[in-house]
Amino acid sequence: MLDITSSSTPRKYRLLDCELFAISSVLHVVEFSLPADDDLSTIGYAAISYVWRDPDIINMDSLQFSVKGAEDADPIAIDVLLQACLACRHRGIQYVWLDRLCIMQTSREDKRWQIMQMSHIYKSCALCIVLPGGLQRCVAIDEQTLWIHRAWTLQEVLLPREVVVLLAWGLGSGWGAAYTMAKADKIEEVNEGLAAIFPLRMVLNACSVGWLEFLSNKDSTPVLIEARVFGRSDHHLASVTPPHVSALALNWDYYLEGDEDAKQYAVWQCALVRTSSRPVDMVFSIMGLFDVTLDPAEFDVNDRIGATIALARNILAKGGRACWMGVSFWLEPCSRISTFAMFPETSVAGRAIVRTTDGQEQEVSELICSEFPSHTMKEFRLPCGSMDDDGYLTFRARAIRVTAADDSVDSTEDRRRPSRLYAQDGTTWSTVDAVVPVTISSSPSIFAVVLGWFTVYVPGATPAIDSKPIRLLLLEEHATGKYHVRSFCFLSVDCRHWVLTWKMAEFSVGGPISLSRKRSAIQLHDRHLIRESPAVRMRQLLPLFPTSSTTILQDVERSRKWAIPQRTVESYYRQNHDDGVRLVKVYLKVDDAEDVDSSYFSVHSEENLQVIADEGNDSTYSSYAIKLSSVILLKFNRDICSDS
Repeated sequence: MLDITSSSTPRKYRLLDCELFAISSVLHVVEFSLPADDDLSTIGYAAISYVWRDPDIINMDSLQFSVKGAEDADPIAIDVLLQACLACRHRGIQYVWLDRLCIMQTSREDKRWQIMQMSHIYKSCALCIVLPGGLQRCVAIDEQTLWIHRAWTLQEVLLPREVVVLLAWGLGSGWGAAYTMAKADKIEEVNEGLAAIFPLRMVLNACSVGWLEFLSNKDSTPVLIEARVFGRSDHHLASVTPPHVSALALNWDYYLEGDEDAKQYAVWQCALVRTSSRPVDMVFSIMGLFDVTLDPAEFDVNDRIGATIALARNILAKGGRACWMGVSFWLEPCSRISTFAMFPETSVAGRAIVRTTDGQEQEVSELICSEFPSHTMKEFRLPCGSMDDDGYLTFRARAIRVTAADDSVDSTEDRRRPSRLYAQDGTTWSTVDAVVPVTISSSPSIFAVVLGWFTVYVPGATPAIDSKPIRLLLLEEHATGKYHVRSFCFLSVDCRHWVLTWKMAEFSVGGPISLSRKRSAIQLHDRHLIRESPAVRMRQLLPLFPTSSTTILQDVERSRKWAIPQRTVESYYRQNHDDGVRLVKVYLKVDDAEDVDSSYFSVHSEENLQVIADEGNDSTYSSYAIKLSSVILLKFNRDICSDS
């Protein structure tokens, strides 16, 4: 058990000497007497991003130690710390910042000060090193982890100048690219046969599509390797890309550089799907990304709503937009501050979840889409405004009155000016003539209000405008001049000119449940607000995406099926690399069989592969060979090509 309290001074910066640890196996934490506003970047250090605890990542083969005051965290494996220090030395960096070792874990005063300096620490580092498997062990790129689900890891990779991912890797240095990459990036081996560092953008894009194309410096033939270290969603809504991965990838996308609305929207989307042991940390972990500093002492550890209101008020006061609105169109609005989606349940080791009325758990990452608000449509930008202490957002937007209607469909309806709106909660509304001036006192007190213009996000291939990009808030009055978000509506591109004829009106939106001043007693997440498991309903209401996007996503899905596990590639390379052997993935299926089995074969030439393909003379099989990215791939049974 390590305890630095007796030799440390509260409110000081500390760094681990990674050169001394890597060379002499000495753990030396150096304390710096620097003013809080001093330029830390002059020191030259790396910062570590990792998960506090991951119950699925276990290392029984390494010596480990714990830190006093952080006994609830995974112990630190010495070999993982060594790999991180070697990565620093590979880049010529002497020091590394690791919160477990560089914060006095037994000092409340030091913790509070360090939390307030956290964004400064990561913004000033020369390099951020992501350890997806935490401090337990280095994981492979195809090994799923909880890193992307943890609250603090978000700002840890958005603030630094450069971010790399340290992974277990036995294929040496080379080049890697995902389908979405404009160009390949370097993969740098830092410990021969054991570990390498990858650019974060490369790994995010690889996990978005499910595979990484790797070309070794010692070979001329690339190979597709499975990628899921940041997660893979098998229950995606509108694309094959996991939305919680794409939301983070959006912040690193070349195309969206300079689009602050899209990036801030993605930050809120990322925060929604992440989790922490302290609900209030869900706000503290992102405040630095909006250049806001809140004092942790002013909020109870469970007061996520109070801290959220404080952060939102600061953002709006700085002239920012309400980019938290519409981060999920399938979650119920929060019952206390309805401009936000309902707050999920959180934990130190797990995923953010919500529950249905029948007690079923639904992972929040499955309830968002890979999309973002487009700043190019200036008439449809997210609203600005102000927020009061009770969380009521006051803003102006185009609006139209609506009244309840039956859910029958009018086949003769003008698609450019529909008479009915279909909300995400399953209700149907008739529109009142838009040329009638909209007033808050009008009856009935339900309005469809323009929120923004949303674009489907395809990493590296954006923009891809879907057929229903116009998103509306359905606002219902619950007190005089006070409204809450009831649901959302989608409108097609054809409705653009009609919507622009709607009159401007001012709304004050929050509630509908009163926000108690005594919020600190319990964690205020909404329970049992989802009336049913929304999976089926969401798929029925999803907008249709354009042919170009569909083709891209289908291409991604087809390529993913040919990706090979990393360990399999490493095993074949160790055995056959000197002989120039290629590794191919083969699917076999008999026509009347339900399952498809895949195996891995090595071939020495295209001619040998062709012989294999021609051996299937039995009429039970229909076989052919295809060539993709210079890798020869073989699949049997032409009839199941598109879905196997």
